[in-house]
Amino acid sequence: MKNKFPNASIVIATFNNAPVLRKVLDAMLKLEYPAQYEIIVADDGSKDSTKEMLQSSFRNNKKIKMIFLGHGGVCKARNAGIAKAKYPIVINMDHDCIPAKNWLKDMASGFASEKIGIVSAYDYYGGTS
Repeated sequence: MKNKFPNASIVIATFNNAPVLRKVLDAMLKLEYPAQYEIIVADDGSKDSTKEMLQSSFRNNKKIKMIFLGHGGVCKARNAGIAKAKYPIVINMDHDCIPAKNWLKDMASGFASEKIGIVSAYDYYGGTS
């Protein structure tokens, strides 16, 4: 890709995770990224307060798109989110991962070479990897 930082769509499939998801989205909105990005939250029929939290806290945020589905599993939710993505780079993010400010920049910079078609993160689990 010519642009080192392409526009990106971040897809988050979620189910019954309102308190943590709110922290994830708050962190996502603080990302330092020099191109456009959108956040697509695909709710897989949550029975807790996830839908209400999303609508009350983020409905007016143009960066966040919301999809509300019946419970069909994480794959169905991710696929629905991917189908709504408008940017060429699609990143699947777990609903309990709170990103660092430079996370998206680090991930997307891997696409600077036209020879690269997929990028993966390094897993880090509370002091272990």
